[in-house]
Amino acid sequence: MTNNNGVLYRTAAAIARRRLARLLVVVAIAAAGVLTVSGAAGAASTFNEIRNTGTNKCLDVTSEDGYYRVGARVQQYHCTGVKEQKWSVKQIISPTGGLNPAWEIINLRSGLCLGRGAFAVDGQQAIQMGCDGSRQVAWVAGDLGNGNFYLDNLYDFRVLDLSRQSSADHAKVQLWTYNASVAQQWRSASFFPPAI
Repeated sequence: MTNNNGVLYRTAAAIARRRLARLLVVVAIAAAGVLTVSGAAGAASTFNEIRNTGTNKCLDVTSEDGYYRVGARVQQYHCTGVKEQKWSVKQIISPTGGLNPAWEIINLRSGLCLGRGAFAVDGQQAIQMGCDGSRQVAWVAGDLGNGNFYLDNLYDFRVLDLSRQSSADHAKVQLWTYNASVAQQWRSASFFPPAI
């Protein structure tokens, strides 16, 4: 509408209709699952496989240890699409001062997090633990380009590593000093948020 001087103005009803239309769009997007929540209180994102770049095999919770047990070892295994090979992320530390955010990496089958024991040594076994926001379950993703990343654990800044770059099923997944080898390179389709 315009007033006598030709100036456009909006009625309260027109403003209310636009607000309602925007709200309906947001609700429709959320219902379709397009909207994702981030931040420390955010829910986990989609569950996907995490594959070693060199072997194209998956991070897997060892069945012999019990899928739901705290302390169950994480290993490499050929990808079969089972729940113990599906992982998601939840931001637990927001980026500050140019630092990357930190994430918990959550297993679909158990609801437990990718973690590590308390010994600050190379070769420490990767395990699943309770998602408690501690440094043992806090990971920073380092962007290596081409969709590859390394996972740096905040406990002692060692990275997730495939023992001896083995291509075998059941190969140990461990923490190791960063060396840029293919054993420390991981990828996941539409999974890990980009590091900043």
